[in-house]
Amino acid sequence: MSVFYDGLGNMKRIARGEDPLRALQLYQCCPHGCRYCRGLSGPEGLPSLLFFAPARARAGLLPALEEEASRFMGFDVLLCNMGDPYPGTFQSKRDDITREAITILKGNGCLINLYSKGGTRACRDLDLLDQGDEFAVSLTFLDETLSRQWEPGAATPANRIEALKIAKEAGIPTMVNLAPMIDQEQSLALLDAVAEHADCFQLDRLEYYPRPEGYDYPSFYKKAKALLDDLGKPYSFLGLNEIREAGGGPRRSKFSGVKLPKLF
Repeated sequence: MSVFYDGLGNMKRIARGEDPLRALQLYQCCPHGCRYCRGLSGPEGLPSLLFFAPARARAGLLPALEEEASRFMGFDVLLCNMGDPYPGTFQSKRDDITREAITILKGNGCLINLYSKGGTRACRDLDLLDQGDEFAVSLTFLDETLSRQWEPGAATPANRIEALKIAKEAGIPTMVNLAPMIDQEQSLALLDAVAEHADCFQLDRLEYYPRPEGYDYPSFYKKAKALLDDLGKPYSFLGLNEIREAGGGPRRSKFSGVKLPKLF
């Protein structure tokens, strides 16, 4: 069985005539403890006491990667779709395999898409990246207290924004994954705070955790879209079926990742 699998956003990429995004899961656990983590839902979910733990490298991943990576020359590879490539704490030193994995992938002509809440510790491997890669920071709150309540093991918002700034100054294309939107005002404030350091944005709704009273993703979409259009930044929204229907509970969208600028 391949260590690669289809990543999120394939519909958007295929619609543009691009190769599908491939994803690579480096670790079996994540110490960030995010309350909204998709790793705790669905058939692949693990009880929190098992998943929210110091990271453990997937057994045999690096040798398998050595064998398979050449098949994906020129493909974008996402690190990681679940968990984080820079989790901060590991079960042992030998479990920290992110740099080795990137080295193998780059040596085989793959393009790296890093998604992390690790803050500046994610900057340690910027020397391996170039303008064909992407450095994405996942943000949920600007307020540190709220961030600690929802994602206690992740880097602080300020530290993540600093990492984004460092990557931008290093000439690496940057993205902000503003997801999930939990508090509308916090998310809109984040857009202002990071705009100068982000080349593009992806935004998503709260899907894997009970929503706060008055939660309104369609309202957020309209406000965030207007702000991003003002800033002139490329963006995509996930969960657009919910926006179209303007109601209902969380669900996956067959339009995920597709930009619909004329929706309103």
